[in-house]
Amino acid sequence: LNFTTSKELRGNREALLRAAASPIAIPGSQAPVYTIRDVSVLPGGHLEVVAYSMAGEPWTDILPSDALLEHMAARLVAHHGRARHVYMDFPGHDVPTPRKWHMPLANFVPRPPFGGDE
Repeated sequence: LNFTTSKELRGNREALLRAAASPIAIPGSQAPVYTIRDVSVLPGGHLEVVAYSMAGEPWTDILPSDALLEHMAARLVAHHGRARHVYMDFPGHDVPTPRKWHMPLANFVPRPPFGGDE
């Protein structure tokens, strides 16, 4: 078992509060699901993201190169218009939880296969 001391929790207080306020859905909660199949780097470094609703409807957005998962989730919440949280399904990755709010969206850009053009 891995027990966390109160000192460690105080040190992570900001991260915990940020996770609690995140627009990323908590596992088991009711929230829309978006599959993010297409993340690409545009000239200039911005990220173009295509998210698909459960009905298969695509929605495209462009985010800065330093965007975090919480930024993508906030844009999806705004796009949805009625939700406060969303699930983001990145094929080939685990579904992010609120604790992953700080992960760079660029981590989800598909890499060329080994031996591919670089």
